[in-house]
Parts: sequence; structure tokens; C-alpha cells
Amino acid sequence: MIVATINALDCHAQNKNKAPSTPKTTTDSIALERKKFRAPYKGWCGIVNVGVIPYFGNETLPFEGSIRITGAYRVSRFFTLGLMSGLDGGKGHLLLPVSAAIRVNFARKRIIPFLDGNLGYAALFQKGGPYNGINFGGAIGCKYWFNKKIAFSLKAGISGNAIFGSINENNLAIFKGIPIHIGVEF
Repeated sequence: MIVATINALDCHAQNKNKAPSTPKTTTDSIALERKKFRAPYKGWCGIVNVGVIPYFGNETLPFEGSIRITGAYRVSRFFTLGLMSGLDGGKGHLLLPVSAAIRVNFARKRIIPFLDGNLGYAALFQKGGPYNGINFGGAIGCKYWFNKKIAFSLKAGISGNAIFGSINENNLAIFKGIPIHIGVEF
């Protein structure tokens, strides 16, 4: 019994000499989570962009609404390759682009600046018949990873379509605009 009392007093003395441990606060855990965050490295992803494309220097087509859907594969932390399709429309016409798309990311953090590019085919439906041609575009933007599965983006850039047919006397129409898109990547 004397031994048990001495052991109990010894344990009490050791615990008294220790500094009290401070529990981690929620702000510490949030900071730690932010520090450890990395965007997805490889794998399949989908990108949906919705926006408006104002055209300058073309009074017949002042702007159009736009939706772009991209199925892509993250080749590495910096490159994403995919196939983009969409629908652009406004004031008596409808444009259906199908293009190869590339995205170049400049970081793998929660906030990532990026460049987008696309080149492919476009079909234009308007009064006078359907026409076809080349679709091209590029954009610079930034995306924010809400969590490890969903990112929101905002981008602006250039957009153009070289449509071949009898739209005007040159049999070529290039619609140039500055697209502004908001998007979701998952």
C-alpha cells in the first residue's frame, strides 16, 4: 500500500510539471487544410462554361449567348486536353462548334491561373442556309477549387469563326468577339 501511494504521488508530480496542452482551434485546422490543398493531378474531368460574346465592328451580330461543354483528361498537373462542343446563338443565327481544346494551368493550388485554346469545326445556321467553317479561340482565366472535386472559373479571351459560303461577296465571314465565360470544372 505504501508503494501504491508513492507511485500515485510520483505520477501526480510528473503531470504537474508538464505544460498544459492547448487544443487545436478551428482556425488552425482551416489553415492546415489550406496549406495541404492540391488540385487534382490526373484523370477525367468535365468543364461547363456559360457566357456572352459581344462582337465588335459587326452591327448585324452585336452579341450572342454561349454554352461550352468540354470532356477532358488531365494529362499532368499543368496540361488538360479534351473535346469541346457548344452552342452559340443570337439575332437569327445558331452556331454549333466542335473543337479540340487544351488548357494550360500555371499552378496546382486552390487558385489557379490558366490559358485555354481551341481549334475545330463550326456549323452556322441562319437565314440563307447552313454554312460551315473553322472555329478558333483562346482565353486567359482563373479558377478557384471550392473543394477537391469542384472548381469555379472566370475567363475572357478572343473568339472567331471563319465561315465559308455565300454570306457576303468574299465567301468568307470572320466573326470576332471577346467571350466572357463563367464555368464549373468537376
